Order: sequence, then C-alpha cells, then structure tokens
Amino acid sequence: MEAVTINKLFSINWHCESGLVDNVELVVEEYRQARGLLPLRLCILGPPAVGKSSLSKEICQHYKLHHITLKETLSEAITRLVSRQEQIKLLRDKLMSNPCRNQGYVLDDFPNTYEQANELFEEDQDESSSSRRIMPGRFAPSSLVCFTSHCINMELLVSAAEFLLCLDASDSFLTDRVINLPEEVVQELDYEPEQFLSRLAIYRGNNQEDKTVLNFFEELDVRLLYLGNLRRDNMCRYLKEGFSTQSSEEAMLKEEQDLENLTVQMRSYLMEHVMPTLSQGLIECCRAQPPDPLEFLAEYLFRNNPLDQP
Repeated sequence: MEAVTINKLFSINWHCESGLVDNVELVVEEYRQARGLLPLRLCILGPPAVGKSSLSKEICQHYKLHHITLKETLSEAITRLVSRQEQIKLLRDKLMSNPCRNQGYVLDDFPNTYEQANELFEEDQDESSSSRRIMPGRFAPSSLVCFTSHCINMELLVSAAEFLLCLDASDSFLTDRVINLPEEVVQELDYEPEQFLSRLAIYRGNNQEDKTVLNFFEELDVRLLYLGNLRRDNMCRYLKEGFSTQSSEEAMLKEEQDLENLTVQMRSYLMEHVMPTLSQGLIECCRAQPPDPLEFLAEYLFRNNPLDQP
C-alpha cells in the first residue's frame, strides 16, 4: 500500500514531519533524556586568588566538561573592542553551543553581579517574540531547577547552570597565597599587589549590595555549594563525592530494569490486542493465497480491527 494512500486514510499527528535533519536537536534532546545522559552545568564564583580556575580545570578534567571563561570566550571572537551587551551575547552563545548543552560546562568567575547574571540568563527582549515563555515551576535536573518571577528564554533553559559553587577565604589567607605564587603566575593573572587588592575590594563590595549574584541564583533555587578555607585536593574530593549521585554500575542496572519493564508492557499489549487478529489474518491469507499477500493482510487487519468493533 502506498504511503500517500495511508496518509489519506488515516489522520496522523506528525511528531517531526519535516524530517530528521530539521529536527536533529529535538532527537538529540530526547535521546539524552531517555538514556539519562544529563549534562553537568556548574558556575564557580569567589574572590580573586581563591583557586577558581585551578579547581574548574580539575573538575572539567574529571567529568569531561568544557571550561568556560569570559576572557577565553572573547578571545575566540575577532579581537576588537566590544560592548558589554556583545560580551554577554558571546558568552551566552558559547553556553548554548551543542558541546556545552550536551556534555555540560564549568563557568569560571562569571557572573560577578546580580545585573550580569540577569543579563546572561534572562530572556532577551529582542528575541521575546520568537521565544516561548516558561511559567514558574520545577523542572527535571537536566534543566534549570526552579523559576520564580523571572521570564527565562526557552533556548537558555537548557544552558542555565544547575549548581553554584561559591569559594571563599579570608583576605589574609588570599594575600598570603598571592605572595607565595611564582612571579610569572602573578604577572599572568594580574596579581600585582595594587591590582590584586583593588580586585579583592571590588569583589567584597559587590557581595555587600542589596542584591548580589548569589541572590539571583537563590531566587531560581539553584543548588548552592559553599566552600571556605579548604585545601584544593579536599575541594576536589568533596565535589566528586557531591556530584556523583550514583555509580555507573547502578545507572546500568537501572537502565536494564527500565528496559525490561518496558518490554514486559509491550509484550503484554501485543499478545492481547495484536496477535489474535494477526494470527487469524495469516491463516486467512494462507487459505486465499492472494497475488499480493501484504495488501490482503493489511486490508484484513483494517476490517477486523477489534478496537473499531461496536
């Protein structure tokens, strides 16, 4: 039977009528959800010299994530002066790229203020007409955990951080750490005494405002991990234990159990609703021996569909 004939006879609600190529992103998202391949998205904040970049690199190496910084993101673009809005857009595009959406990322030392976080994750007014709006409520861990009064762009939903790691230490601890750093590292990171103290003062000032960047993530109910004066190896061990919700063995066993349950349900449905009519149709086909057995069997199934019987 021709496909055109089937399309005329039945009212089919297409899921991806335009084909696989045009809907490959939807297929990838459904595959990730079905297999439990949920990306890990983490934002690390803290004062200068607390160890954000070093910890970010170790987490990325352990979990096979992408290390995202504002400086490197801008350097990937054309080396030219860009406005603050263009910087935010470049970083947003990076977070929404397929590698970050599918595997996850660690966003290092950004955003630093409530306003920056608002610009990065809130819906762009220029794109609001073409974006779907999300109502407040909870979502699966693969998405942003919770929304309140914020209006989030649907595309940004899949790229928003679901963990916020806040590192902190006393000013004296940070100053001593910078003093003991090699000279080349100090120059590379712009940790000369005057610049370091200025950056530290700016960070402390930003976190004494009425609305801080932590308030923004708290309003979205993003899970916050706060670490004080811990050694870096202790931080890494703590995070690996905290993020690993289940071992790979447990995940495989759960997947096998889910597939087995689905198979049992499918087999039960086929034996009850499909096999009796199909078996009788095959018997009738053998008796009649039509020139086109497939067409004969298809018409028999249509005529004897038990769900259509009064």
